[in-house]
Amino acid sequence: MDETSEPKRESSTEGAPEGEVTEEFRRLGDNLKEILRAVWESAERRKLQNEIQAGLAELEASLNKTAQEIRESRTGQRLETELKDFSSRVRTGEVETELRENLLSLLREVNSKLEKSSGPTSERPGGSSKQEG
Repeated sequence: MDETSEPKRESSTEGAPEGEVTEEFRRLGDNLKEILRAVWESAERRKLQNEIQAGLAELEASLNKTAQEIRESRTGQRLETELKDFSSRVRTGEVETELRENLLSLLREVNSKLEKSSGPTSERPGGSSKQEG
């Protein structure tokens, strides 16, 4: 049988033809696009956008005012001085040294307590247990 004599594939009468399904998906896309366009262009959306923008502007103004008040207060000035001091200590390595010392002390304490609580039967790194068996 050559290519011209093969029967054409047509959709069965039991289901919708393939082209109709594709067409319905296209229509669905068009409908969704139109709905979204209508919502985007609606007065309600513009009103909501304006309310959000106004609210954010008020929030920004309030935060700026509060930040300025904090900077001008005695507590704010003290905090600013402490932050500058901390920044200087970070640059010089002082903070790293303190953290390293504190971490080492903490780790030694935890390990010591764990070793005491584990009793004589647990194995120690680099050595054998006190009791084997």
